[in-house]
Order: sequence, then C-alpha cells, then structure tokens
Amino acid sequence: MSDEAPIDLLLLGAGHAHVHVLEKLAHLPAAQRARWQVSLVTPHPVALYSSMLPGLVAGHYDADACTIGLHRLIDNSGVRLLPARAMHIDANAHRVQIYGTATGQAEVAYRLL
Repeated sequence: MSDEAPIDLLLLGAGHAHVHVLEKLAHLPAAQRARWQVSLVTPHPVALYSSMLPGLVAGHYDADACTIGLHRLIDNSGVRLLPARAMHIDANAHRVQIYGTATGQAEVAYRLL
C-alpha cells in the first residue's frame, strides 16, 4: 500500500450521483478504498430517486418506493456521515462551513468537493 495520505473527498448532498459514488465505493477492494477518506454532508437519512418523482406526484408510487435509505450504503462504503447542511464554501481554503443539530456549526476540510 502507498504511504500517501488518503484523498479527502467531500460530497455535499445525497443526490442521485452521490448515491452511485457510495455504491461504487462499497464495491472497491479495501486497498483501493483506503486511498479515499470520504465524507457525506446531508441532513436527510434518505435520498429521493428523482426519476420516480413524477410517478409519486401522480399517485402511482408511495414515498417509500421512491426513496433510497442511505445508512446501508454509508455502512458498506465506509463513508463518514455528517448530518448537517452546507452553509458556506470557501474554495480557496478548501473548507466548507456546515451546520447541523447534532454537529452545531463546524468546518470541514477537503481536497476534492
């Protein structure tokens, strides 16, 4: 394994693309996953599958059918969950200010956002 520090990747929100990132991370071999330190900032424990939203509004699906539970994906991928909202991004300093009921106000550093 390399002596390089892990790459800090910060995901803001649990949208469709970030759910796929969590899935891909969960399937990486441990040595490859160790290259990444991934944090997910989201105030919601579920993600809405946006392609099913019109069917939800039309009454074809219930809300449970249109959501993806994040906890299983987070547990399997080794991602750190930060239950908060992003308040400010300082791209020059590579920091995001977050606020959550459990975390209060905090700053999170990242290499990639």
